[in-house]
Amino acid sequence: LGLLQNLQELFIFNNPVLSGSMPPQIGALSSLVLLNIGFNPNLVGSIPPEFGLLSNLQTLQITSNSQLSGTIPDDLQRLTNLRALYLSANPLISGTIPARLFAMPVLQVMDVSDCSIDTFNVSLLQSSNLRSILLAGNRIVHFSLPPYEAGDLSMSLGEIDLSGNPLNIDVAVFISAIINVFPSLEVLRCNGCSLQGQLCSENLQQFSGTWCWQANKLRILQLSSNMISGVVLNFPSI
Repeated sequence: LGLLQNLQELFIFNNPVLSGSMPPQIGALSSLVLLNIGFNPNLVGSIPPEFGLLSNLQTLQITSNSQLSGTIPDDLQRLTNLRALYLSANPLISGTIPARLFAMPVLQVMDVSDCSIDTFNVSLLQSSNLRSILLAGNRIVHFSLPPYEAGDLSMSLGEIDLSGNPLNIDVAVFISAIINVFPSLEVLRCNGCSLQGQLCSENLQQFSGTWCWQANKLRILQLSSNMISGVVLNFPSI
């Protein structure tokens, strides 16, 4: 397979009887711009670090391989032309997302939904060019919010999805920290995240300076299936 030096797109998709592991020789396909390995239920092993050698790769999609295991290799940060990374629905991929992946120069979309990621530091997104980060359906219990520092703003991030992770955090503190650092955020999905407390103070005099006033670019806010309290009708006009 590694001899196909002119190959630009490779799809290994929906092969229910395909078994074994992903061949590291794919990393020798220097002309590859798109790699899609998905819906192969009997594929085992981990993501080969050799995939980091695909210097021209723009889209990497390794999704819905139910027996794929291990962690996300640091070597993927060498994919300097990568624009979209899809690793969703691989329930046995665990650990954390390597910090260097967030510094990839042209990466705009990262989808690691429905895996077993347990740790995430939002501050990693502050130096990122990502437009969309999708982490729904993981097991994130170690969750670090960014510090409230006005000088560390990310103007690129437009979408965050953390739905289905047991964050167990105060909803107003959580949203305030997110909106403060990502003022261009348009979509925030946090359904079923065990968010608690009140969205905003019931005293209208206390709304000044809260996230309700700052979220002027937010178009979609999903907070279903949490433990939010208070009076929703007391929202100010924003």
